[in-house]
Amino acid sequence: MLSSVGFMSRLSKADWDRLLTVVPAALAAIVGVTWIALHASSGRGQTHTLFQLLALAENVVALLLCRRKPVGALASILVVYFLVDLEFVTGLPVLFATANLAVTGSRRTVVTGAAAAALVVVSMPYAHGDHTTVAAGIARAAAIGCAVAAGYALRAWRGRTLRPAPGAATLSG
Repeated sequence: MLSSVGFMSRLSKADWDRLLTVVPAALAAIVGVTWIALHASSGRGQTHTLFQLLALAENVVALLLCRRKPVGALASILVVYFLVDLEFVTGLPVLFATANLAVTGSRRTVVTGAAAAALVVVSMPYAHGDHTTVAAGIARAAAIGCAVAAGYALRAWRGRTLRPAPGAATLSG
């Protein structure tokens, strides 16, 4: 029986990329569809449900493309997050895309993307006229910071697991 650490250390870079692409998109889809299904209404509300599903679909597709175009994916997710005011459906994709940017991007790109994400998540309730507090804004900005920290931690951990162990046999030697 394989231990989870042993299994994870045997993944190739392509397997890691596939895993880090599919798992966040699948989680965001499951959480989003569950929330939409629990809050769907009949009648005129079905149009609203359709728009919620379209926003979720855009976010899932952007997460699937996140490894190839991390800045573009984060930007498109932030636009949808700001426009639709569906924090329970679009909030998780924002965090996943921000963490992905920390895994793949340069320091300047990460700082710029995280600042943009924090600005959008803090300002969205005010733009839509929602009643919010300063503490809620700080919590949203802190969530972005935690996503960046998780992305950097994953980047460091992934770098350790993809290197061969000292003294391991290689093809060149």
